[in-house]
Amino acid sequence: MDSYLMQHFDWATCDNCRDAEDKHKLITRTEAKEEYLLKDCDLDKREPVLRFIVKKNPHNPRWGDMKLYLKPQVLKPLEYFRLFFFFFFFLPLSAGGTRDLRSLTN
Repeated sequence: MDSYLMQHFDWATCDNCRDAEDKHKLITRTEAKEEYLLKDCDLDKREPVLRFIVKKNPHNPRWGDMKLYLKPQVLKPLEYFRLFFFFFFFLPLSAGGTRDLRSLTN
């Protein structure tokens, strides 16, 4: 597959299936930081390192270039955090003082 998303983001989606307005939207670094409360280290240093493309800023070409990230790649680590948050804060403690996933089925 030689699609735009595969070439630039290593994301397996063909060009015909790409949903550029929602599911496969490209977001700016600023948007990722403001909308999802990410820090520079979240975008630069976490593993796997996020891939991005660089484009001229459409608002003013003299401003710095924009870094555009693939939205689902930015959101993926947030899913793990949400699971951790749920596990840590909402699962009841067992008699031994540990959190037990079996309590979800009772």
